[in-house]
Amino acid sequence: MAATKAASKTPARTAPTFAVIDDVIHYTSKAGDEITIDLDIPADALKKAMGDKDEDRDEDEQFDLIADIFGPDFQAAYDRMGALERRRLLRSFFVEFHKAASMPLGESSGSSDS
Repeated sequence: MAATKAASKTPARTAPTFAVIDDVIHYTSKAGDEITIDLDIPADALKKAMGDKDEDRDEDEQFDLIADIFGPDFQAAYDRMGALERRRLLRSFFVEFHKAASMPLGESSGSSDS
């Protein structure tokens, strides 16, 4: 689902880049990690993230459940991100998923009040 190329040991930070090509997010983090996330999420993972009608998960909870399928390299890159960079990636993920699937997930589903 996701592939991550770890940044070199060099502490140089770069400006993040972001593109969506054929429903795949291509993101280079400030730390230089190259992340690809396929927006075609397995149906069972999507169902788990959305929960049933009695559950009201916020974006962070939904993303954490989905991110499990992205693998340990993604998690390591995500752990290196600051709070703002994480929030921007999370928000971009939900916006692009919504565009690709024409269905709400995350904030666009009304799951939080922020």
